[in-house]
Amino acid sequence: MSANDFLVLDSTVISNVAYTDSLTVVGESFPEVRVSGPVVAEIENGYRDGHEFLENALRYLPAAKTVSSDSDSRISRALSFTESQFRSASVGEMVDFMENHMTLPNQEGGREFDSAEATRLMKDCLDEVEVGEASAIQVGYMNGVPVATDDQDARELARRYDIRITGSIGVLRRCVHEGHIDTKTANEWLRTWIEENGYYAPISDITDLD
Repeated sequence: MSANDFLVLDSTVISNVAYTDSLTVVGESFPEVRVSGPVVAEIENGYRDGHEFLENALRYLPAAKTVSSDSDSRISRALSFTESQFRSASVGEMVDFMENHMTLPNQEGGREFDSAEATRLMKDCLDEVEVGEASAIQVGYMNGVPVATDDQDARELARRYDIRITGSIGVLRRCVHEGHIDTKTANEWLRTWIEENGYYAPISDITDLD
């Protein structure tokens, strides 16, 4: 599969699509949707904190403990470090883990591993982003596949390392392009994210991207 077939989700995008119960549409629009364990944990923590709409996501996320997962989910787990590893392991140990365990199956065209650059990325992740964003960024980095995040710090970090990024709007546009929803539905979801889920969007109409 090519890089365009893959998408690595972080919690910011999952939050939006969960609010409109549309995670299944995302799974239909990308052949390979991946999510890391730390991102699943962030969604579970949000659910426990009272954000009940996140149950719409947990049903489809692999290895979720709070809610039983749908066996037909198209979303798979991307192997990554745990939060405890992120907080306590050495940078060298984390870089070794990236090299040996974070390659996605079926992905063609991942980047050649550069230990020095991976070390810089790991240090920047520790300094600049939370564990969920870090795990998504590193999966994207290792495999040359897009990361879906609305977190501005994560997006800036990804750009510095030439990691492809998209966000909630880009994912929404892909769903329209693949024919799984129409423009009217996309705009209704976008409006709901903005008005009810606190999402800041640079556009209010998905056709503004055409």
